[in-house]
Amino acid sequence: HPRLFHVTIAANQTYDDGGGVEIYDASVTMTDTRIAGCSAGDDGGGLYALTSDLTLIRVTIAGNHCGEQGGGMYLRSNSTAVLRDVVLRGNESSIDCAGLWVEDTSATLDRVSITGNSAYSGGGGLCLDNATAKLTDVIVSGNVGADGGGIRCSSSAPVLRNVHVSDNEAGRG
Repeated sequence: HPRLFHVTIAANQTYDDGGGVEIYDASVTMTDTRIAGCSAGDDGGGLYALTSDLTLIRVTIAGNHCGEQGGGMYLRSNSTAVLRDVVLRGNESSIDCAGLWVEDTSATLDRVSITGNSAYSGGGGLCLDNATAKLTDVIVSGNVGADGGGIRCSSSAPVLRNVHVSDNEAGRG
């Protein structure tokens, strides 16, 4: 069970998934960590997690880019994630969902800020696809995407408590 404390992951690049970090079939905890300036040719510019259990506490994911989905972070396929006091800011995606993509996964977001992310198509800030999500004290602001500038939700029924969605842009939705 890897635990990362006070770690900076920066300026990394891959042609596949997980520009900064790729987690597969593992349980990982990150605390006081920064993932910035990373790039993935496919999914998860900053972080990509597949069939994993992930806990992020006081983590900043900023200025990352991906060629497909999840510029900041992509969680998928039966993963479980808890994000507490996390910032996803200024990430970009060439195709879909620049901030955080949650697909076929369960996620709890508590005191999370998703701001200033930009996607060429799809959602700009937060994308929920067949996901179970609980959001508490979350800010989604200043994001840009073709479908759902702030939050794009498909086959999901998130539970929202004290969530502020403002100043996002979308071509539609």
